[in-house]
Amino acid sequence: MNQPTRTAWTLALLGVIPFLGLGTAAAVGPMGIAPEAAREVLSLYGAVIVAFLAGARWGAASAGARASDGVLVLSNIFPLAAWAALALAGVGSAAALGALALCLLAQLAWDWPVSAPGYRRLRLTATVGAVGGLALGLISGL
Repeated sequence: MNQPTRTAWTLALLGVIPFLGLGTAAAVGPMGIAPEAAREVLSLYGAVIVAFLAGARWGAASAGARASDGVLVLSNIFPLAAWAALALAGVGSAAALGALALCLLAQLAWDWPVSAPGYRRLRLTATVGAVGGLALGLISGL
């Protein structure tokens, strides 16, 4: 994906809206959703996106003539870490939100060297928005 399409950009930016909306709802309070509920939904959405990105990496690695065993194995670490954060730290907890933000940043760093410049811009923009929303939720939960 040298130059992501308008559709790819639109979907990526739409995908950031729940992060920012739920993070804001958690941080500023009554917006029709309780801060605790906003943090819970935010953490669940974050885990879904972490798994989605890991699946994208798995798919990209599998598209070649021979899938890299190392990439296939490593791509499983991120969804497992997200699941463990929700299970061990608690859905909606500050620790889970922080762990999800770290997963997104680690995935970006891992994908960066093998990504085309256009895709890098898309991922950086979406990751900054997603991590910003998780940070709002995390701060509100302290």
